[in-house]
Parts: sequence; structure tokens; C-alpha cells
Amino acid sequence: MGFRKLGLSGGGTFNGAFLRQGLIDEISLVIAPLAIGGKHTPTLFDCEDLQRLDDVTKLELQNMKPIGKGSVWLHYKVR
Repeated sequence: MGFRKLGLSGGGTFNGAFLRQGLIDEISLVIAPLAIGGKHTPTLFDCEDLQRLDDVTKLELQNMKPIGKGSVWLHYKVR
């Protein structure tokens, strides 16, 4: 189909499935000055637990920019 870019804006389960299959090459993330927790709170990547530390997805910071009132935009390349 000729697609060069596809943006994921789904939930943690959708994002986690793509991550575990090695289909993510960049992560653009905005961190807001809020702390939300809980045992059932969704995360950015809800997926199967890692069995080995060697299976982590390593990231390389490409850009970091303050935005808004205390938020930070982070752009990572998946290594």
C-alpha cells in the first residue's frame, strides 16, 4: 500500500502488541506533571511480562522539549 508512517494512538494493549512484535521504530511521548497510580491503571505498553531482561526494548533519545506548563515532549528511536 506504500505506507511510510503509521501512528499508533491506541491503548496499552494495542501498543504492547506492536511493541512485542518489533513493529515500533519510534516513540513520541508527552509527560505531563501528573502522578496517577493503581493496580489496574493502564500503562503505555500493557503486554505479556518479559521472561528475560535481554528482551527489553531499548530506546535512544532523539529530542527533548519542554511544552506547556511543566510538560515535556520526548522523542525516542527504538534501537
